[in-house]
This record gives sequence, C-alpha cells and structure tokens, in this order.
Amino acid sequence: MAVSRRTALAFALLLWPGPLPAGQAGALVSQALEVQGAVARIRGLPFVRAVPMEVKDRDAIRAYAVGRMDREYTAEELRAKSESLVAWGFVRAPFDLRSLYEELLAEQIGGYYDPYEDTFFIADWLPPLLQKPIMAHELTHALQDQHFDLEPLLHGVEGNDDASLAGAAVVEGEGLAVMLDYALRPLGLTFETLPGLESVVDARVPADAAGFRVYATAPPIVKETLVFPYLQGLLFVRAAKARGGWDAVSRLYRALPASTEQVLWPEKYFGERDEPTPVRLPDVGRLLGPSWRRIDSNVLGELGLRVALRGPEGSESGNAPARGWDGDRYELYEDRRGGTALVHVSVWDAEPEAEEFARAWRARLDADRPDTPHHVEREGARVVGLLNVARERVGAVVRALIAAAPPGPLP
Repeated sequence: MAVSRRTALAFALLLWPGPLPAGQAGALVSQALEVQGAVARIRGLPFVRAVPMEVKDRDAIRAYAVGRMDREYTAEELRAKSESLVAWGFVRAPFDLRSLYEELLAEQIGGYYDPYEDTFFIADWLPPLLQKPIMAHELTHALQDQHFDLEPLLHGVEGNDDASLAGAAVVEGEGLAVMLDYALRPLGLTFETLPGLESVVDARVPADAAGFRVYATAPPIVKETLVFPYLQGLLFVRAAKARGGWDAVSRLYRALPASTEQVLWPEKYFGERDEPTPVRLPDVGRLLGPSWRRIDSNVLGELGLRVALRGPEGSESGNAPARGWDGDRYELYEDRRGGTALVHVSVWDAEPEAEEFARAWRARLDADRPDTPHHVEREGARVVGLLNVARERVGAVVRALIAAAPPGPLP
C-alpha cells in the first residue's frame, strides 16, 4: 500500500540532513541550467520548453509538498488507509499516516519538480556535493513531463496502490538512473556499469538513525513502499535499457508495468507478459452484521504480501510464498463502534502457489496475532483471508467472496 500517489519527490535517502546556509538564487538557477543541458544529453531527449525554476528554503518546500498531499487525499481517505495498515498488522493502533508522512517530508525532501505548475523548486540548503545530482533527478522529471505527461501518473491507479507503485517505479527509476549517470560521468561509468548495483538495492540504503530518525523508525511497509520506486525501479529501467537503449525506456510510458510483480521480475513484463488478474469483491457488510460499512478497498500485490509475511522480525523468508501472485484485493469494513474487519481474496498462478501462500499466511497470523480472530481458506488457486470476522459469520462471508472471485489467472 503506497504512502502517496506522488512520484515527483527527490531521491530522499541521499539527502544531507544538516542545515546549510542558503545559496544565492541566481547561482543556483545557473547551476540548474547547466545540469539541465547535461540531463538532455544523457537522456537523448531535448527540453521542448523552458522549465520555470524557483529557489525555496526548507520550510517553504515542505509546506508546498504537504499542501499537495492534502489536496490528493481527504482526511477520511487517510484515516481509512491508517486503519487498513492497523488491520493488516503492519502498524499498531493508534496510527496516523498523515502525520508520519508529513514528518518524512520534513526530514527528507530536497527539491521538487511539480508537474501541476511545471516548476522546479530548488532547495537552497543542500551541500554542493549533492545539489547538482539532485537537480539532475528533478530535471529528469521535468523532461519526462514534457515528453510523456506526468500529471496523470500523480493520481495513480484508483483503488490499486500496487499498480500505482509499479508506475512510479518507471518515473523514479529513470530519475535515479539519469542522476547516477550524471554523478558517475567523471569516473567513466554509467548506472548500468556500476559494480554491485544489485547489492546496493538489496541493502535498501541503510538509514543513519541520527540523520534520518523518522525513516529509521518507520514501519517496514512504509519504508518498503518509499524506496521501491527508486531502487527496484532502477533495476527495472536497467532491464528496459538493455533491450533497446533509452528509446526502450521511453516506450515504457506507453504501457506502464501493471504490478509490483512485473517490476520485481522484469521477465514478467518484457517476456511473456504476466498481467494481473483483476479481483472484484462484493459488499459483504450485511453478512458481517448490522451497521458495517466498507471504508477502504485496495490491492497489496506481491510487494505488500511480502511485507505481510515477513512478520515483526522482517525475515526475507516471507518473500518466497508471495511469488506466484496473480492478483488480489482487500476491503476494510467498520462498524458504528469503530471496530474493523478485513477481508482479502488473492489469486495465484497455480494451486501449489496458492497453498504455499495460505500456509505461510496462516502460520504468520497464528504466531503474531493469536488473539485476533482470523480464518485462511484455499479454494483452488484462490485464497480467502478474514480478520476480526465473528466466527458464526465466517462461512457466509467466505462463500460470498469465493462466488465472486475469479477462479484463477486469466488466459
């Protein structure tokens, strides 16, 4: 489940946390214009119009980004997402996603290109070592916007955070690729020839607890969805570029990856494409009992299910049972007293993969949430999971969900 639909933030984890004296606006704009020319040469695409640039301090950029977040999500949407994170066991109640995201922005944002205003906001506090690479990243977003129109991507895919993350992986993966190419030019390297690129991604860019306190203490699901578009997106863009250079990267915008599965396993996008099976669920509120209403509906995808299966210890062994994912959807219900119930249906490539996931999820729930009523049941290549559903109502809810769920991957 994505933290935000926005895809135009700077590569947050490379920012220097300490304050610096503000640079002169004119000098920073001159630097940005120099970087802009380099970005066009690296990418092999011209800027078709001038990019408006404004130099801002940390408070101004933070306030602008938070304002954008509030325009993208209503308070009720953010509350529902917070409740879903609690229901899945990703976080403990009470949890306020908006407050966490605002703190992350305050800690990590460092420059921002806004497609709505077609403007690059330059941070005046970054050290010289990072200022130009960050400019390269953000000006790549400006170039993408001019050629591929980023604004629709900022809205993501309604009700499908997994697909939204996959689309963001193209945007941010390309931004990071160009940034690295810009930074590595003096060494005669590119992001493709950089030794140990996979190990950098696997390390998840360890955060300095002193410099990135909010990130370091954030729930794993938040950290994973924050870094996924950059790090896994970088590897995905590399896979595209290996198949036809930057032109192949440009073609990604005509058909964005539809799932985090396709980004994690590029052969499922570039080879015989494995499109996710749509899962649509009926409203089972009346089956849960009086006064239940649906407040959230979304897709976890392979990435989200990986995190769900890892448990508090964060074991990577949770990754394997999530492979073979072909589609899913969860819905969160709330009663008038504030209680919640979660229903989830997933579809798998074949029955063995469905059984492996069902066993792993059941074991995870038994171990980590023994006091939470839960039920996991497999029917062919489908798995139904219920949390906080009254025992006497489980049968009716499962039957309704199974009847509506697709039997397996579409041909």
